[in-house]
Parts: sequence; structure tokens; C-alpha cells
Amino acid sequence: MVEIKRTGAGRYSVTVNEEIALDRSVPVVCLRQDADWGSEIYTRVPDGADVDRTFSVLTGVNGTATDEPFHVIIP
Repeated sequence: MVEIKRTGAGRYSVTVNEEIALDRSVPVVCLRQDADWGSEIYTRVPDGADVDRTFSVLTGVNGTATDEPFHVIIP
């Protein structure tokens, strides 16, 4: 992992180093135990992620974007 940048409420941009090929990886994100009950988390790896090495993480509670603690794993 190179950087996790908060881009808005519940929105994060994750940049990985050049050794990780996002076009052949499946990033796994999960909420931490101390996240609010009813929290949600999603990830999106857009087309071209292998070029800019960036994917998105979205978190929220009951359909509303909120900052929630999470882990990122890239196998």
C-alpha cells in the first residue's frame, strides 16, 4: 500500500505500489470490529486501475456515506 486518501465522507482512494497488478488482483476490504452496527463497505476497481494503481473504497451506515474504520488486503 502506498497511500489511502479520504476524498469525502465515506469515500477513499487507495493507491498501491507498482509491484501490485490491480488488473490481476482482487482487493478485499472489511470493516473493523469497532465500526458502527449496520455499517456497509464496498470497493471498486475501475478500468485502467492497472495504469494509475488506484481503486476506491466506500463506507456508510444504513445507506448514508459515513467514515467507518476498515482493513484492506490485496492477496
